[in-house]
Amino acid sequence: MSIDNQEKDFFKTEENMETENSDIRDLFGEDPMMEGNLPEEEFTEEELPEEPEEPEEAGEPGPVSHDHFFDDLRKAREKAGEKPESEDYFFDPKRAAREAAAAAAAAAAAEAAKKAAEAEEGKSGGLDEYEDEWKASPMPSQEPDEELALKIRRRRSRRSRKKFFRRTALLLLALAVLVVGGLLFIDKQGMVDIKKITVEGNAHYTAEEIIKASGIHKKTGLITLRTGKARGKLMDLPYVKSAKISRKFPHTAKITVAERVPVFAVQAGGFFLIVDDENRILEKTNDAGGVMIVEGYIPTTTEAGQEFVPEKDTGLKSLLELANEVENQGMGVYKVSYMNGVTRVYLTRNIVCEGKYENIKANVAELGDIMSSLHEQQIERATIYIGDNGYISFSPKI
Repeated sequence: MSIDNQEKDFFKTEENMETENSDIRDLFGEDPMMEGNLPEEEFTEEELPEEPEEPEEAGEPGPVSHDHFFDDLRKAREKAGEKPESEDYFFDPKRAAREAAAAAAAAAAAEAAKKAAEAEEGKSGGLDEYEDEWKASPMPSQEPDEELALKIRRRRSRRSRKKFFRRTALLLLALAVLVVGGLLFIDKQGMVDIKKITVEGNAHYTAEEIIKASGIHKKTGLITLRTGKARGKLMDLPYVKSAKISRKFPHTAKITVAERVPVFAVQAGGFFLIVDDENRILEKTNDAGGVMIVEGYIPTTTEAGQEFVPEKDTGLKSLLELANEVENQGMGVYKVSYMNGVTRVYLTRNIVCEGKYENIKANVAELGDIMSSLHEQQIERATIYIGDNGYISFSPKI
């Protein structure tokens, strides 16, 4: 059925209903269902009984509702592109009454909620107690945050520096790769082979011994020369205190060493251990080699390169200090010893000073005068005794 036919049927039904209402008014006067015509004692709004809904019988239509019709009619006209001529074009009185009742109920609920909120606000004092605090609070500044801007600038600056350093590092790395590659190519071609090896700073060892110990050979590539390995081999030599390997392009390798200096020789049985100022054993030999001899101490090891440690440390350091003081007075020290509580200082091979350690140390200056007197008298063999309270005596030996 078309929209126009539906509209015609609807208005025809409305006209029939209006005619029936007119006939009822003619018979009974005003509409008995109007509010003014209802007896108050019989038909009050509260006591009006609710009529039970009669079940719909099969085949019979139920109560007529026009809500769906207006909705369908509106949707159909909007779909057809038609516009209503006025606000009440699709007006439904019953539907409007329901909507008005719902709006009134919502307004009443809102008003009740508002009154309840006002009552609660009256109990709590409202916002008056916070007004002074709100007025006193500083307003947020509208100016830009300088601290934040400074942080942003610093962050950008750091990023820029990182980027610069990264690019610089990559450039230097590429340059280093090119340089190293070129040098390795030159070394492989034999263009910078070692043709000369020089040695400096050696005294105990000969140059040939130093070169042999380093492991450096001629015709070795100067660029690929392993200086660290060569230095390690030189440091294994007991007399070598330090070593340095350097290159001199195009064909020279230079070895520079610093050797240890012997200080005393420990006499142990039929041999001597040469020791330096750091108590390191330099070598084991049958000859003291012209250094001061120390007696009365048995070594725990005789291996060269190890530290000299006596089995019983009975004042070795003090004995060496005494010998040093004697030498500072212009006298030579051939040998020192400490045995059975007696300290002996041999000023020459045949002139010896005996006594307690403390007595000798306290009279070192007088030893110089005594040695001068013995030299004037041409006495070459003598024993000098130094006792307590500065007592000094000597007996020449023929």
